[in-house]
Amino acid sequence: MKNLLTIPLVLVISMTISSCNNDDHRIERLCPLTGFSLHYANEFSTRYENIIQDGEIITTNIYTKHGVLESLYVTSDISYDQKGRITLISSKKTTGEPFDSYSLEFEYEEGKLNRQILAGSESNITFEYDNAGQVTQLTYLNDLAGTDTLSYIVNIFDHHGNVIAQEHFIPMEGSKYLVKDVTFQYGYDDHVNPLKGIHLYYEIDPIAFFSSNNVLWKKEISSRGETTSTTFSTYEYGVSGAPINKVTLGDGNKVEMKFNYECP
Repeated sequence: MKNLLTIPLVLVISMTISSCNNDDHRIERLCPLTGFSLHYANEFSTRYENIIQDGEIITTNIYTKHGVLESLYVTSDISYDQKGRITLISSKKTTGEPFDSYSLEFEYEEGKLNRQILAGSESNITFEYDNAGQVTQLTYLNDLAGTDTLSYIVNIFDHHGNVIAQEHFIPMEGSKYLVKDVTFQYGYDDHVNPLKGIHLYYEIDPIAFFSSNNVLWKKEISSRGETTSTTFSTYEYGVSGAPINKVTLGDGNKVEMKFNYECP
């Protein structure tokens, strides 16, 4: 996902949110998801903490393996339309090198998100939907390198509303002609996915935001039809079925994910 487009997709703000204690399993299915954290158990042991507001990831803190805050993204402005939908998020990286800032614009059509645009450039993501409102294609235009680069992803859904296959198309070297690069296949649990509907975040497989259930396994298949990698995920669930913790293993890597909720 990151390799297809370098549009920053980390949305940020500085705030404190009170949430349920994950340890006591008091999480209810309808409790709003207020954030999630990712811990990469590798030599860098990087940890990401994300806070969600109005269905968007608006705060991201990045910590090193020593627990030191490495980068903090802070949102300076959030604009909404008359329907309460986010239309603009301006963010700034306040720590770490180099400092940078950017703004993301959101355009809607027929009640759905149509485009996500990196302000001040031509870089954008266009979303296409089927009759059920599922995202069937994402088209990426990246002009950050000085030349427009077009690529796209096709999602194939099952009757449960889960993406069971995702096909990636990229330009041939030295050409704008698009060819299939890689295909991902997925299997799922039967528990509700609290991340569905949140817009893209570059550290997570975008399938997490499109599918109704939670991914149990992911298989990567090359353009030659060869399986190049497979990952497996296990979950700990609350009493009502919502995931609390997730562990993903594969290719010698381990990623731990924790979900935070705000319960009545």
